[in-house]
Amino acid sequence: MSQIMIRSPKNVLQRCYFPLTQIRTKKQTAGVDSLRERNKQRYWRFPKTNTDTRQVFDYFLVLDFEATCLENEKIGVQEIIEFPCIKVNAITLEPEAVFHQYVMPTVNPQLSDFCTKLTGITQEMVEGQCNFKETLKHFSKWIQEQGCATNRSAFVTSGDWDLKILLPKQCHHEGVDMPNYFASWINIKQAFADATGQYPRGIIDMMTRLNLKHCGRLHSGLDDCRNLTKILQKLAFEGFVFHKTGFLWKS
Repeated sequence: MSQIMIRSPKNVLQRCYFPLTQIRTKKQTAGVDSLRERNKQRYWRFPKTNTDTRQVFDYFLVLDFEATCLENEKIGVQEIIEFPCIKVNAITLEPEAVFHQYVMPTVNPQLSDFCTKLTGITQEMVEGQCNFKETLKHFSKWIQEQGCATNRSAFVTSGDWDLKILLPKQCHHEGVDMPNYFASWINIKQAFADATGQYPRGIIDMMTRLNLKHCGRLHSGLDDCRNLTKILQKLAFEGFVFHKTGFLWKS
């Protein structure tokens, strides 16, 4: 039976995300202030501002798809097999809601061994789940209920691939219209580069440079979202103001 998993942030993120209260507690720890100053001088590019700087958005929607893939071989149509999204309050920087759904692929319904090894997603995890069209409908309902289908919310991704390539191609293949709210996003790697002057290789690189602990499994969509949330929180706490970096120009 197909099941939509919309989990509470307390259960899903308590183990992994970087709470603002922890940041402030660590700031008060002996010796940390001087270390933080040295680290700041090492990588912060933008002028230090008030840590309570108001973001231009009300909510961030941290998103990271996982898709079908083959080893050392291009796949004709890549299909989303994990669809996670974490809603983060842009004022408190606290997660407020989570959407998570494994998706049954239809073009290549059998996952490759390489795909399972890379993502940790097994055949059993996608069997009987919603297909892409159904998942997109469930997500659209969720984002409306969360009040985030407006320009006051911004998707946050690691790179441009998720919303510039993967989602538009699958929507085109499935013959469905891509909702307009997917047409712009924040590439957190570009934001990191704007903040530090160095473009990162990926999630691990960003977390290492920010002295954050990685949690979970790399290329697990939900775990990647958790870790991206930690990066988002850290940059915002240091005073960085996020702006959209990626756009799909529709005719």
